[in-house]
Amino acid sequence: MASSSSPVMVNYQRPVNHLLHFILTILTFGLWLPIWIIVTVARR
Repeated sequence: MASSSSPVMVNYQRPVNHLLHFILTILTFGLWLPIWIIVTVARR
């Protein structure tokens, strides 16, 4: 008896590293904040 197996696709996104984005925001005097917001909203 032949069994048919199909590959399983798992869509897993890493969580946003908020500490890293916070540090980048501080170091760039707030210029990184819009990127942080976009990344956070896009990952939901």
